[in-house]
Amino acid sequence: HDLVERNGNDLVLKSELSSPPGPYISAKTPCVRGRHVVMWGANPLFQICEDSSVQMQVRIQGAGIGAEGAFCFGLRPEVGGAPSSGTSEVPPAMRRRLDRQAEAEKPPCEVGLFPFGEELALATEPACTLQAYANLWEGPNDRAWGVRPCTIFAISLSSKDASSEDADSDWERLQSSLMPLLQASGFTLFGAGRAVLPGPLANEPAFAAEAYVGTEGLSGTMVQDYPWCEQGNEAFGRGDYWMAANFYSRGLEDLPESGEVEKRTRLLSNRSAAFHKLQDYEAALVDARKTTMLAPTWPRAWTRVSMAAAAKGGEEEIEEAIAAHAKTVVLEPNGWTVEGLENFVRAVAKPSEKAARAAGDRGKSAGKEKEWSRAIAEYTVGVAMIDAQDQSYVATDLRCELITKRASAFTRLQDFGTAAGDAVKAIQVKPQSAKARCTLGTALLGMRQIEDAYSAFAEAVKKDHESGAARRGRDACLTEMVFGRSLRAETRKEWRLADAERPKASTRVFCMSDIHLDHSQRQFAWCASIDGEKFKEDVLIVAGNLAIKMNTILTGLHILKSKFRRVFYTFGNDEMRITGHEHPDSIAKMQAIFAACDEIGVDVSAAAVSEEVYVVPLLSWYNAEFDWTDPRPDPDYHVDTMCRWPIDANEQVWKYMSKINEHQAQTELWGYAEKKTIVTFSHFLPRRDLPFHYQTDAGMKVAKAMGCEAIEYQLRMIRSKLHVYGHSHFLHSEDHDDVFYVQQPLGYPQERNMIHRDEERALLMMVHNGEEPCTQPWNSVTDKAAEQESMAT
Repeated sequence: HDLVERNGNDLVLKSELSSPPGPYISAKTPCVRGRHVVMWGANPLFQICEDSSVQMQVRIQGAGIGAEGAFCFGLRPEVGGAPSSGTSEVPPAMRRRLDRQAEAEKPPCEVGLFPFGEELALATEPACTLQAYANLWEGPNDRAWGVRPCTIFAISLSSKDASSEDADSDWERLQSSLMPLLQASGFTLFGAGRAVLPGPLANEPAFAAEAYVGTEGLSGTMVQDYPWCEQGNEAFGRGDYWMAANFYSRGLEDLPESGEVEKRTRLLSNRSAAFHKLQDYEAALVDARKTTMLAPTWPRAWTRVSMAAAAKGGEEEIEEAIAAHAKTVVLEPNGWTVEGLENFVRAVAKPSEKAARAAGDRGKSAGKEKEWSRAIAEYTVGVAMIDAQDQSYVATDLRCELITKRASAFTRLQDFGTAAGDAVKAIQVKPQSAKARCTLGTALLGMRQIEDAYSAFAEAVKKDHESGAARRGRDACLTEMVFGRSLRAETRKEWRLADAERPKASTRVFCMSDIHLDHSQRQFAWCASIDGEKFKEDVLIVAGNLAIKMNTILTGLHILKSKFRRVFYTFGNDEMRITGHEHPDSIAKMQAIFAACDEIGVDVSAAAVSEEVYVVPLLSWYNAEFDWTDPRPDPDYHVDTMCRWPIDANEQVWKYMSKINEHQAQTELWGYAEKKTIVTFSHFLPRRDLPFHYQTDAGMKVAKAMGCEAIEYQLRMIRSKLHVYGHSHFLHSEDHDDVFYVQQPLGYPQERNMIHRDEERALLMMVHNGEEPCTQPWNSVTDKAAEQESMAT
C-alpha cells in the first residue's frame, strides 16, 4: 500500500497526521478496510505544546488485520503551534506541570485505544458504523518507555462501502452531514459514554505522573504524588462519572502493593460510587467489599456495600445490603444513621412481623451483652420491618416496644437527645405506654431538663400506678429540683444580677395579688387599664392567685409584663388546681408555669432590680399548724381538692416548698442580706396575727388553709425589709419588728367594693419608692399617689 505498511497484524501509517489547531480533532486515516475518521472530544495537542516535533503515537486496537491487529499512526500539531488564548480548559495541575517541563526533552506519548460497547450501525448511504474507543484498560506496564497519557475517549466513524475511489463524493457528503452532529452529541450515543464529556488529552502527563524508562538513553522526568483522587472528585462533581472512575483507577495503579491503606481505601470507595452512578453495580460491589476489608470501622465503606448490593436486587444481596447498612449504625449510632437505616430497610425489604420480632430478639441479646450500638441497629431494622400502614394493636404495641428499647439503648450510650426523640416517637405511637414515658424521663434527666423529666415520670405514674421505675424517677426529680441543678435553673441565675447596677432611684416596686382573671372580664379590664407607659421603668410583684387555667395565667402575665419593666410572680392555690388532662399533677403544672414565665420574661426566682434592691419570691403552701386552736390536719375539712400532689398535701408540700426556699437563700442570696434592701413575697400568710376572714361556716378551720409560719422564719433569715403576701383578700399593711407586711388584693368581682370601698379605687400598692420601702397606694391610671384613708393595722 502506498500509505500503510504491515507489521505483523498491525497496519502502520508511513507518514504522520497533522493535528489542526482547533480544540477538536478529526483525523482522517487512509482508505484501508474502508474509510475512517477518528474523533476525540478535545484535540490532544491543543494548547499543550508549540513544538512541532512533539508527537503522539496512536494505536487503535481492532482496526488492523484480525481481532488482535491495530491501526497505528503518529500525530503531531500543525506548524504554527497552539493558539495564544482560551486556556480555561487546561487544568491548573496540567499548566504547572507543563511550565516545569517547558525546557525539558520529552519522550513521545503512546496511546492505546481499545473498543468498548457494541458497534453502532447507521442506516446511511453509504452504510457506516460508529465505534467507541478508550484507553481505560491500559496498565502501567503496557509500554517499555515513554510518558503515560491521561484518559482518552474517542469515536471512530467507518464505512467499508466507501473504500473505493468512486465513493469519494459519497464519503465527503456523509462526513459533512455527520461530523457536526457527532462533535455535538457523539459521546452520548453509547451507554458507557452517557453523562460523560471527554477531558483534554495530552502527549505529556497533565499531572505529576510517573514516566516510564526502558530504552537506554531515553528517559522521562520522574514526578510523583499526582492527586488522582482530587481529579476524580472534580470529575465526579461535574457528572463525568466515567472519567472519575478512571482517575481513581490510575490512582490505585500508582499506589505500592502494600501500605498507603488510607489512600487505597478512599480511592476504592470513590470508584465504587462512580461505578454505581454508571450502573455497573457488580463492579461497585466488588470495590465496596474491598473497602470494608481495608477499613472495617469506616461507616462510608459499609454504605457503599449496602447501596451496591441493594441495586443488584437479589435476595442474598438485599440481606447483605441491610446487614451492611446496619453496620453504619453500629459504628456511628446517632439519629441520622438510624433514620437512614430505617428508610433504607423500608425501601428494599417487604414488611414482615416475623422479621421485626426476630430483629427485636437480636437487639435484646445485644443489650444483654451491653453491645448497645448493635442493639440500636437491630431495633431499627425491626421498626422498619413493621408495615407503616398497619395500625392494629399488635403492630402498634410492637412498634412502641422496639422504639422504646432503642431509646433506652441510646441512654446507655449517653446520647440523651436522640433517646428523648425516640421516646417521644414511642409515646406518639402508644400514648398509654408508661415505659416510653419513663424512658423519656431518663433521657431528659440526662440532658438536665429536670422539670420536663419530672412531668414525664409523673405521667408514667399516672398511666401505671404500680411502676416502680416511674416512682423512683419522679422522686429523683423532686430532689434535683430542690437543689436547682437543671439547665433552666442555671439560666435564671444568669439573669439574677442583670439590673444590679441600675441606679437605686430609677426603679419603683409595686405589688398586687389575687387578681382572679377566671372570674370575670372586669378583672382583665382592670389589668388592661394600667397605664402602658408610665411604669416602663418599674417593677410589679404578683403574689399569686392570678388564675386557674394555664392559658389565662399566661394571658394575664403577658398583659402585666407589657406594662412594667419587670414582673415577679409566684403561684397560689388557684394555679395549682388541675383541670382536664393538661398536667399529671400540681408540681408538673407549677414547673410548666415557671417555664412559660421564662419564655415571657417574668421572674420566678430572686433577682436584683436596682443596685440596692433585691426581690425574692418565696414558694409556699399552707399547713394545719397555722390554726393555733387545733394545729393538726382535720380529715373532715377538705379544701383545694382539685390540687394533686405527689407527696402528702398536709405534711409534706409546705416542707418541700420551704426546702426550695432554703437552698435559694443559701446559694443565691448569700452575702447580699446585709448590703441590700430585700423585698420578699409569698402567696400565703407568714404570720398568724395577720388578719383573715375566719368567721365562716368552717369557723377557725379556715386557718388550716391560710398560711405557714415557716415563711416568717425564712424571710427573717434573709433579713427582708418588706414582705408582700395574698390569699386572705384583706387590704392590709402593718409593721412587725422592722418588717412591713403588705397585702393589696384585687379580689373577686363581688368583693371589690368591699375590699376597696369603691371599685374605681382598686389600686396598686407601691412598696419601694426608689429610695426606701414604703406602703403607698397608687393609682395605676394616673401614676399618682392615691388620696385614700389609712388602712387598718
